[in-house]
Amino acid sequence: MQKKDVVDGKWKQLGWRIEQKYSDKVLVGNWAEERLQFSQECKTVNSSYRLDFRPQTDHRPDVIVRQTALRRSEGLPTRLLFSHHNTPASHYLVTLYDESYGPCSSSGLPKLRTWHTDKMGWVPEKSDHPLHGINPYIVFTTYHHGYEFISEFIASSIQFITNNFHFNR
Repeated sequence: MQKKDVVDGKWKQLGWRIEQKYSDKVLVGNWAEERLQFSQECKTVNSSYRLDFRPQTDHRPDVIVRQTALRRSEGLPTRLLFSHHNTPASHYLVTLYDESYGPCSSSGLPKLRTWHTDKMGWVPEKSDHPLHGINPYIVFTTYHHGYEFISEFIASSIQFITNNFHFNR
C-alpha cells in the first residue's frame, strides 16, 4: 500500500504532470462539430475612419458630373477616328490585296519614276494616286440582285415541290 501512495504522489509533482486535464482540442469523438462552434462574436473593428464618418443622408448624386465622366471614359467617337482630313468612308474599303494585286492598267512595266528635287522624292508615288474604294451604290445593287435571286430560287423550288409531290392534307 505504501508503494501505491508513492506512485500516486509521483503524479502530483511538477516534473511528472504532462497533461493537466482533459482538453477538447484533442481530436477524439465529435471534434469536427466542436471545432465549428465559435466562442466569440464576430465584431467589426472600429477604425478611426469608421468612428469619424458621418453619413450624409440628404446627399443626392450629381448627374452632370456622372455624365461627363461617362463621356470621358467612352473615348473618341468613330466620326473623329475615321473622318479626319475629310477622307471619304469608301476610302477605307480598299484592302491591301486590292492595292497590291488590284486592277493592272497594263501588262507591261510600270511608268518610270523620276527624282523630284523640290519634293525630295520619286514622282509619281503610289500614294499620290491611291485606289478608290468600292462605290456603295454598286455594293447595294449587287446585294439587292443577290437577294432577288435567292427569293426567286425559293419561290421556284416551292412551286416545283407543290406541283410534283402530293401531300395528304
